[in-house]
Amino acid sequence: MSNDPMYNGSGCKDPTAGNAIIHISREEKYRHKRMRSKLSNYPYTCQSIITLQKDIKLLGDLVKAERDTSKAICSSGSESQRSNNISDPTAQAIIKIIDRYEEQIKYAEQRLKALYDDKNAVEKIMDKLSVKHKKLIELRYFKGYHFWQIAKLMNYDERHCKRLDREIIELL
Repeated sequence: MSNDPMYNGSGCKDPTAGNAIIHISREEKYRHKRMRSKLSNYPYTCQSIITLQKDIKLLGDLVKAERDTSKAICSSGSESQRSNNISDPTAQAIIKIIDRYEEQIKYAEQRLKALYDDKNAVEKIMDKLSVKHKKLIELRYFKGYHFWQIAKLMNYDERHCKRLDREIIELL
């Protein structure tokens, strides 16, 4: 009884010890849930990276086109419009559009960086795993198979697959 963390040194039950144990297990459950979510989102992360790269390129092309348009408007105007202060409402509107596109590009680049960080974290984790663990992770989280399907493919018992999954998540 003295070795039990639920009891203090005098042999009386310590009410705070149980709370600490529950708190640790909740925290652990939260970490496991986050890890499973990160693994499950990996295919979407990779696809999102490709989509964002295309969006950034498109926005860059739009900014270039709008800048070319604003240069054409400024050069075709009167002498007063060729100065640094553009008074033409159309040119002012174009500048606002360019600014908005540039903000969208900055946001997309930040999002892209976050996606790359997530992708690299998962790949770093996968490099640490054995071949059978990698296969289980790929089937379970990347392809969305059920444990009974994984068990059949890997010639394991379904309970063993679930146990392996728990071990992997705890390991990570």
